[in-house]
Amino acid sequence: MHAACIAYKGYVLVWFGRDLRLADNPALIAALGSGRPVVPVYVLDEETELVRPPGAAARWWLHHSLRSLDDSLRALGLRLTLRRGSARTGHRRLGGGMRCSGCLLEPRL
Repeated sequence: MHAACIAYKGYVLVWFGRDLRLADNPALIAALGSGRPVVPVYVLDEETELVRPPGAAARWWLHHSLRSLDDSLRALGLRLTLRRGSARTGHRRLGGGMRCSGCLLEPRL
């Protein structure tokens, strides 16, 4: 899932989930087109019930994928923010901390 939250203070929070692509990411495209500062975020969720913790191979893949995502975002002048916690409440904490006023959500494919 992707999500972008537009904040009162003018920020756009782009929430990365399982899909870490940039080129055809509707939330990122909308955020960049908003003319507001963009804050890309990934939250490692190891707390939500029914979410199976990733194994060693998945963690290796995720580490390298997030590093690649951050490198690509840096080329756009952005930096990836990494957090741990519940994905269900993490967006509220991050968006709420920025006084988020709305969200654009893209479902998982």
